Amino acid sequence: MNLGRELARRQRIRWAVLGGITLVCAGVLWWFSDDGGLGEAKAKAEEERRALDGPVVLEKRIREQEEANRHLRDTIESLKGGCGFKLADEYKVPTGHPQPGQYFNERMLAVQDRLRAKATERRVQYQERLGFERTAKVPTAAETPYLLAILQVTDKAGGVILDIPESAKIPPVERFAITQPVRSAVETGAAGRPPLLREYVLKIELRAQLRTILWVLHRLAHVENEKDDYPLILRSLKIDGRNFQETAEIQSLDAVIEVAAMQFLTPEERAAVGRTARPGAGLKPGIR
Repeated sequence: MNLGRELARRQRIRWAVLGGITLVCAGVLWWFSDDGGLGEAKAKAEEERRALDGPVVLEKRIREQEEANRHLRDTIESLKGGCGFKLADEYKVPTGHPQPGQYFNERMLAVQDRLRAKATERRVQYQERLGFERTAKVPTAAETPYLLAILQVTDKAGGVILDIPESAKIPPVERFAITQPVRSAVETGAAGRPPLLREYVLKIELRAQLRTILWVLHRLAHVENEKDDYPLILRSLKIDGRNFQETAEIQSLDAVIEVAAMQFLTPEERAAVGRTARPGAGLKPGIR
């Protein structure tokens, strides 16, 4: 009896030990097999990466983006070429010319004579000096490049005002004056960035009928030949009808127009400026 009880007791102990060992092993296995959701997160990340990759390999996508950037640069350069101010050869001082200032005076007299002949033929009153000083004063070599550039812009503006064709079927301008509100080119661009444009600004005061004023505004911005021509961009416009009574008939209007030929700076010129553009310098938020 005692022997049987002892064997039974030992059997129970062995089973108890075996059960304990089994529980411990199961706990260890669970501990090491549980990754805390890491496997699931990894699978999800891999799925998202495949969705981002799509059917196009990264190398091909980079090549396509580089091609798109090149096409965009070409488009920008084409647009700049179509509206940027270009200095004609006759308004450049010839290489080796001993007196650049005198060359400007000769060009100015030629422009004044040409516009005077047109104004006389059309019986238009205008300010003959076109905003320039008398030719008795010879500009310095440093002043000459800007003066030649603004003279070219003045020649274009005066030609537009005086060259209204008969086919337009509008009355001519009655009188006008062209001046330079600033005495140097205005460098403009976004605030905090290097200048992008160099503006050559003109102020035009004229008296004419409304349809004539509108025709002049249109032609100032018109480009005949993108290779050699350029638009004059409207910076501001003020029109005074002088009709102080409601029943008064509007005949002629007085208009003050500010326009500019805009020359895009090259990357080298922008880098050489050494400063950022003044906020709002030259650029206007709209017609005022």
